[in-house]
Amino acid sequence: MQSILLFISIIIYLILPIHSNQVNEPEILVGKNQLIDLGYPNHAFVECHLSINPNDPNHWLVGVIMVDPSKENDYWDVAVTSFDGGKSWKFYRFGVPEAADPWCIITESGEAAFSVLGYSNLYTYHSRDGGNTWNSDSIDLGEGHDHQVFVQDRTEGPFKNRLYITSIKRSNIYVAYSDDNGKTFTVGSAFKANSLNTNTLTPVILSDGTLLVSYVSFQRQGIEERHWLRSEQAWIVQSSDGGKTFSHPYFVTEVCGKGFDQLAVDHTNGPFKDRLYWLCASQKDKAIYFHYSPDKAKSWSESKLLREYVSSVPSGRPLFNSAAEIAINDEGVIGVLWQDRIDDAQEQCQYAYFTASLDGGTTFLPPVKVSDAPSCPERGKNGWAGTRWKAGGDYQGLVAKPDGSFQALWADSRSGVFQLYTADVKIIK
Repeated sequence: MQSILLFISIIIYLILPIHSNQVNEPEILVGKNQLIDLGYPNHAFVECHLSINPNDPNHWLVGVIMVDPSKENDYWDVAVTSFDGGKSWKFYRFGVPEAADPWCIITESGEAAFSVLGYSNLYTYHSRDGGNTWNSDSIDLGEGHDHQVFVQDRTEGPFKNRLYITSIKRSNIYVAYSDDNGKTFTVGSAFKANSLNTNTLTPVILSDGTLLVSYVSFQRQGIEERHWLRSEQAWIVQSSDGGKTFSHPYFVTEVCGKGFDQLAVDHTNGPFKDRLYWLCASQKDKAIYFHYSPDKAKSWSESKLLREYVSSVPSGRPLFNSAAEIAINDEGVIGVLWQDRIDDAQEQCQYAYFTASLDGGTTFLPPVKVSDAPSCPERGKNGWAGTRWKAGGDYQGLVAKPDGSFQALWADSRSGVFQLYTADVKIIK
């Protein structure tokens, strides 16, 4: 009888699952690096921005600067569009020479808008078919602009589907809006934030339709010339009337350095709904910082250090970390993309890296490489473009897709000249 019970116990032990106290840790899985071959292997493509149709994950739109490295003033803004998830692309060059700061958006209806900064004049273009064709006539929003960005209200609020473009215009915060997907624009507001030299950054929309415009102040006017502030000051203003009037400024942080900081918001109905996130890179501190606000910008967390580096080169070459991007998926997962040279002992080549947070920015997963080959922008055939855009631009592309994954897009010089690469990034829980 005892032998029978022992035999039954052994069988039960073998067939039942083994339980343990171990919990599988979330993992970042990076897909294959894909070259976006635009047919110009000797041109440098830098400062890319990615938009994906919110209703069609195969419909992508990229804005990028196309540079002829052999000619110092030969650079143009270009739109490239894919309707099959990045397998094939349609190329369009806008007719504004010496253009910069490309920014694009696919609207809720599947139309598209593109902004071009040329000779400090701001131009916008419209596409009724999502970037397959573009209107040749642009809208000229005037001169004196810098750092323009689109955002669309995709809430159920009073300004649903309103498209905003923000910029800094002659030291004034400038906001224009469109209620026809970018065919026309109306100036909503232009006001001076303070007496400092200022740049606007990314705007976001809260769940009730409130528009938040972010900006940084970094220089003061001296008696004879401007002087850099000891630390950059980051601020946010809010508008509840569709961009016509704004609140007093809310202070964010002063740990960031010169660069294109990022503001993002959690659009989910989860525990972090409307939580705000601020991401920035500091060349001075050789670090990337992250902050969050649980109360719509009224208060902010202490700075969280996401990346820190001490130079191993005797000359003390400045750390290269730039083009930091942030996106939040439909589950509230935060994705962060950036480039740095931490894995190159000579500090001449960089990789793109990614990390993620599943708890509203309290903790982050260990960073992983997104790019699978080194990019050395100051070598090869980049010429002046490799010196001007060492990170491949002041920003790059990161979009959260409907399936919860992230699409990363960056300028990569592995071939000796900046070309566009993209990769899918998944969080395995």
